[in-house]
Amino acid sequence: MKWMAFVIAAALVIGTVGCGTTEQVKTSDGDMTITAPAGGASLKQGESKDITFSIKHPGGDADVTVTLENLPTGVTAEKSSATLKKGDSSAKFTLKASEDAKEVDDHKAKATAKYKDTSKPVEFNISVKKK
Repeated sequence: MKWMAFVIAAALVIGTVGCGTTEQVKTSDGDMTITAPAGGASLKQGESKDITFSIKHPGGDADVTVTLENLPTGVTAEKSSATLKKGDSSAKFTLKASEDAKEVDDHKAKATAKYKDTSKPVEFNISVKKK
């Protein structure tokens, strides 16, 4: 019985820690959610890495646009925004840290999902380490 309690407690911790930050907003066509990847992104100077945001589309005919903002000094995105059509559930971005990107721990960046006239930001962390 103690073993079962341990397994349940571990599953709850993993479920809580394993998910990224989720923000939800009501739109005229239903709820829209954006979830940042758990742990954000960690790059070394000169490295590129993909980062994916989960999106729940409200269900209307309009697109959802996801835009990245406030990236750390020396970090760029291959594209600054992504457009999701109805049925799409994720937005993937490629981040690149320049060779001389400033080292930083847990820099607060932002991804904003916009649907029609409604938008919702979600914060996520980006860390840059020495090469």
